[in-house]
Amino acid sequence: DAPSAGDDGELTICVGDEQPSEQELFQALTNADAGGTWSGPVNGVYTYTIEASGSCQEDKATVTVKEEDAPSAGDDGDITICIGDEQPSEQELFQALSNADTGGTWSGPVNGVYTYTIEASGSCPEDKATVTVTEEDCVEPPEGCETAFAKDDENNDTCFLDFEDDKGKDLFNRWGWSNYLASEGTYVMDLYAGAGQCITSNGAKSGTVTVTYDAGKVKVEIILETGFVMKEAHLYIGEEPYPVNSNNNKPTVAPGQYPYNAGTLNDVTTYIFEPSETFSGDIYVIVHAVTCFTGQNDKQAVSDTKASIYQKPQSDIVNVDLDINYEANVNVSFQDLSGRTLLKARSKKVIAGKNKLEYNLSGISSQVLIMKVYTGREILAKKILMIK
Repeated sequence: DAPSAGDDGELTICVGDEQPSEQELFQALTNADAGGTWSGPVNGVYTYTIEASGSCQEDKATVTVKEEDAPSAGDDGDITICIGDEQPSEQELFQALSNADTGGTWSGPVNGVYTYTIEASGSCPEDKATVTVTEEDCVEPPEGCETAFAKDDENNDTCFLDFEDDKGKDLFNRWGWSNYLASEGTYVMDLYAGAGQCITSNGAKSGTVTVTYDAGKVKVEIILETGFVMKEAHLYIGEEPYPVNSNNNKPTVAPGQYPYNAGTLNDVTTYIFEPSETFSGDIYVIVHAVTCFTGQNDKQAVSDTKASIYQKPQSDIVNVDLDINYEANVNVSFQDLSGRTLLKARSKKVIAGKNKLEYNLSGISSQVLIMKVYTGREILAKKILMIK
């Protein structure tokens, strides 16, 4: 019988996998005699040769190796939320990954870690990536107050939202500024309250911050505008633009992680930080406060804002029509008649004009409720009879 190299075959492997062994190549052939030799690959094609025997010529067959893209669950990610916030949605988790294929499934959390799995495809194994959700003890402004941050208008400030990690992903999802001090000197900054997305026109100037950096010592003085009082203040000073979380050593801009905390302030209008530490060279400063508007001036004058509330029949959904003549970040809470807060909804940004807001009160039983709407400049209260 003439020597037979068998019938040609094919193999499919994942991109990046090792090339098949000679045994795997041989198994891809059909009806091939053993004892031949392999050569190649040439453009992905291996050749199997059986030498001539007696009067019979040599015989050859080929195996073509094709590479397919392996499914990718992407690179691991991180999300930071406030304690008590809802857990992130699957869409928010997916956005925290880098270079991930769609179509996978989520599992978890296990100790704050969600796992994204892309199933095996062809000869390629499944792939997994994780998103770690860290909960921080955020500083929540009391009702009628706003969080405020100092901003150096001499182009030395960086919005928290502009910081990225080494993969180009956003580090933080909250507003505020880190201010760079290149050398010793006196720096005067504006303190902005409620300036969501780092857009100062979204909020109001509630004070002035003077940073004095002299002989290695840093003094930070906060003086509020007329009509404002202060309930909390926090300060960060360091060689890096922001601190790290003391629990997981990851970057953070949560005021609760700043090293200097004024504690609870009794509606003061000034406060001074004078850390005992000595600093040198260029430094970064973040100043945070919780300020409350108690009076009126030109910028914060109360406007003719109107809110109408109605419930869809026999449902958990409450709709609010808000007519307002300025942009604002609106906080809405629902209380019972004793003043106990039953639901504090996430802040929503509204435009100047008519806005439609919707809230799900599925966790609240039938009763009379007081809805409070805080715009950062004024508080509106409405009564609703919740019937289910």
